[in-house]
Amino acid sequence: MKNKNEMLALINSDKTPRLVPPLGDFKGVIKTRLEEIHKHTPKLHPLFFRVYAGQTGLTEAVKAKCLDCCCWQIDEVRNCTVFTCPIWDFRPFQQKSGKDNVEVKQ
Repeated sequence: MKNKNEMLALINSDKTPRLVPPLGDFKGVIKTRLEEIHKHTPKLHPLFFRVYAGQTGLTEAVKAKCLDCCCWQIDEVRNCTVFTCPIWDFRPFQQKSGKDNVEVKQ
């Protein structure tokens, strides 16, 4: 078993990306943002609350980011033309591709 100093050094060297920022300096900003979201789109408040609390997976985090970027408009996310966005391929509200959309030629 590693001693306390070795464990702290290991934790501090961990550069793994996190879904949730450290809450120390961000608590007020997050609270204000959640209040704004609740005021404008109350039905999306639970999604954003879970994302900020770190209770979601990557899919819901991407969904929240896309909705935030497009002013909470699902059609805007669906028709997004920012092809240079790193999460553009993963944005929600897209039609399924594959067997369902293949036309059969006779």
